[in-house]
Amino acid sequence: MYTPIDRKVPQGDPEDALWYDVCENSNSMSGVWQYRHLRDQGILKTPNTTSDEWIRVWDDKSSTPWLYNPQMRRFVSYDDQESVDRKVEFVKAKGLKGVMAWGLHADYQGELVGALNRVGPLCRGPKSDLDEPST
Repeated sequence: MYTPIDRKVPQGDPEDALWYDVCENSNSMSGVWQYRHLRDQGILKTPNTTSDEWIRVWDDKSSTPWLYNPQMRRFVSYDDQESVDRKVEFVKAKGLKGVMAWGLHADYQGELVGALNRVGPLCRGPKSDLDEPST
């Protein structure tokens, strides 16, 4: 009933690199995908439309999308414009003062930064590369 365990972690996007697992004492890929590479590589043709090989599913509990490729048996969870919009709406509804994002470098043409900017400006200091969308 269960698929046999394959200890090899699949390679994620082009920026994925080998990492060292101190528990397993082995080197492997992290399997991490960045949003911009989902778009660059055409896995996501638009923020809400996948290529034919992938299936996009929305999870109402976490307000996030996830992708699945049945042929490759790969699962990718991520944030997109809609999930960021919902999180921004939550922040505004609760009267909170802002949001936190792990890495804006993984954005695609400002799609996620645009949604985050609805809360307020992301940078309140010298001009930085966060002020312009990545290409």
